[in-house]
Formats: sequence, C-alpha cells, structure tokens
Amino acid sequence: MTASRWTSEHPANGATHIRAALLQRDGACAFPGCDRPPGTPQAHHVTHWIDGGLTTVDNMTMLCAHHHRVVHSQQWGIAMPRGRPVFTPPSEVDPSRAPRPGGRALPAAYRETLRDLIPAPRVPEGIA
Repeated sequence: MTASRWTSEHPANGATHIRAALLQRDGACAFPGCDRPPGTPQAHHVTHWIDGGLTTVDNMTMLCAHHHRVVHSQQWGIAMPRGRPVFTPPSEVDPSRAPRPGGRALPAAYRETLRDLIPAPRVPEGIA
C-alpha cells in the first residue's frame, strides 16, 4: 500500500466536486435517523473501490464516522435505487431486514444545542 492511499488525491477518497455533490444530496450522514453531532463526514463506497467500485456519486454516500463504522462492522447493505441510498440492516438488528431509506443529517440542526453548551468568551480581567 502506498502513502498516496490516504491522501485526498487518491481516487478512493473522492474528488472535491464529488464530495460536494454528496454533501448536497446526503448532508453530513445519510444513515437513517442519524442524530450524531456534526463532525467530518466520510464518503463511503457502496461497492468498495478495492472490489472495482467506482468513485462516483452514484456509488457513494456520505456517512458520519460512527455510522461508517456501523455499516462496516455490522454488515449493513446499501443500495442506490433512483440515486438515493437505501440501507438494509443485518438480521441481528432487524430479523425482517426491511430496507430503510437514507436520510439527510444536517449539522445546522445542532447549532442552537452547541451554542448552549459552549460558554461565551470571557473578557480578561483588567480590560475595560
């Protein structure tokens, strides 16, 4: 494995215009019901690039780091009918394996919550 595997220029990571299109379509995470705080979204290949999957909008979806790990560790299926991600849970999560349409987590939804959690800046003592 070369060092370029982890650079933003490697085809597996998606070009800037692909990531921008994914963010527009999926928001920060397309996993159904994602309620995670915003972080750095990750572009996920539906058909993994090492298995010949193309780095295109039609073969990728945006996931938060937590749900990216969940998709891989629990073996969730993802299909892209009509260009939108649909997630199929493993039988351990849902015995009927009913497909769930992907959502669109929006970091803007957390602005007020974060504003309440982050203290306001203090003026240093001795400054009027």
